[in-house]
Amino acid sequence: MDITADLDTVWVTNDGVIIATNVRVWARHLVLTDPAHVARAAVMRRDFRTQRVHRPEPEEAVQVRDLAAYDEIFGIDLGQHPALLEAAS
Repeated sequence: MDITADLDTVWVTNDGVIIATNVRVWARHLVLTDPAHVARAAVMRRDFRTQRVHRPEPEEAVQVRDLAAYDEIFGIDLGQHPALLEAAS
């Protein structure tokens, strides 16, 4: 892909075929956005918000487990290590 520009136009070519052209803008600190992109982004945002609002509740609740169960699974006994208890406080 190659980008070529003169004082008025910017061209993007791929293997010698022009795939994009734009009027060159010389302003600094300016962001130019294609109005079609702005419109599409608005639709995508709306669809995303709608999807989040209307998402069905899960049928099964997530299991909540006491974190001490993991200490037991991994064989951690904080009662044998008073320094760990002090550091956790």
